[in-house]
Amino acid sequence: MNGSLLAQLFFLSLLDMLNPSAIGVTIYLLLTSSRYHAHILSYTAGMFCAYSSVGVVLMLGLGSVQEALQSPVAYAAQGVIGAALYIYSWLMPKKGHTTSGIRLPQSFAMPTLFVLGITVTFIELVTAVPYLSAITLMTRAGLTITQWLPLLVLYDLLFITPPIALMAVYGIADRALAPAYEQLSRWITQQARESLSWLIAAFGFLLMLDASLYFMSRWWSFPYR
Repeated sequence: MNGSLLAQLFFLSLLDMLNPSAIGVTIYLLLTSSRYHAHILSYTAGMFCAYSSVGVVLMLGLGSVQEALQSPVAYAAQGVIGAALYIYSWLMPKKGHTTSGIRLPQSFAMPTLFVLGITVTFIELVTAVPYLSAITLMTRAGLTITQWLPLLVLYDLLFITPPIALMAVYGIADRALAPAYEQLSRWITQQARESLSWLIAAFGFLLMLDASLYFMSRWWSFPYR
C-alpha cells in the first residue's frame, strides 16, 4: 500500500459523496420529521450496510481474477470505457429534472428508513462508478483482507458523511437553516443532471489517465503500480 493509492481512493470518495438522491432524502427528513436525528441515522445506516456489503462481495470476487485485471487487455478496455464515459458526459441531456424512482416514505418508522437507505444505495449503484473504480484499484494493488477491509470501511464512512454533516449543521442552527435547506433541495433537483455529467466526465478522465500511464510505463520502462 502506498500514498498514491490512498490519494486516489480519497479523491474517488470525494466524488462518491456527491450523491443527489442521498442528500435530497436527508433534506426531506430534516424538514418533515420531528425526530430527524434518529431517522437520518437509521437511513444512513442502511446506506452504509448496503454499500459495505456490495464492496466486500466485489472485493472477494475480483480478488480471484486479479491477474486478469492487470493485463494489457484489461487496461485497454478500461481506456475505451473511460473515453466513452467522457464523451457521453458532454452529450447527455443537461436540462430537466432527474428522478431515480425513489418513493419517499409516508411513515417514519426506523425499519422503513433503514430499508429506504438500502434501496437508495442499490438504485444508485448504476452510477457508482467511483466506488467500482476504488474497488478495482484495491484489487489490482493486491491488498490482503486486513489491508483493504479498513480502507473499504473508511471509504463507506466518507460516503455517508454529507447526510450526517447536513444533520449536524441543521441541529446546531436550531432549524434556522430550514429556508436555505429548502433552496438547496430545489437546486439539487434542478442541477442533478449537470452534477452527474461532471461526475461521469471526471471518472472517465481518471480511467483514461490510469490506462495511459500503464501503457507509458510499459513503453518507457518506468515503474507504475
